[in-house]
Amino acid sequence: MPDGLQNEYLHIGNAYDLWNALISGDLWHLRWYAYTSYWPFGFYLAPWPYLSVFGPTRAALVLSNLTYILVLVSTLTALSKRFKSPYAPALLFLSPVGMYRAATSAANFFSASVAFAFAVKLRLL
Repeated sequence: MPDGLQNEYLHIGNAYDLWNALISGDLWHLRWYAYTSYWPFGFYLAPWPYLSVFGPTRAALVLSNLTYILVLVSTLTALSKRFKSPYAPALLFLSPVGMYRAATSAANFFSASVAFAFAVKLRLL
């Protein structure tokens, strides 16, 4: 299983490229980076509130995982109401495929694992 480090430098570089194009008002490069980035644009959009507060730091990028985790928790809450079972969402949250990798990388890396887990859980709704 990948360790999360093999492409984190691409995520960080692309996030910084997009952020710098945004704050400099360079719409041409903003559009270029948005369409040619390693992952879809939304993945790099999530850190913008954190980058605006903390500046372009790796910590701000890691904190952006909180956005996905908050959405995951709300999605799991909605699933528990839908299935009328408090255990089903807990099992989904702890499932190795759905969340283990995301939970371990969320605290350390700016990685797509959390975004991927978010997309899987959201699709279950």
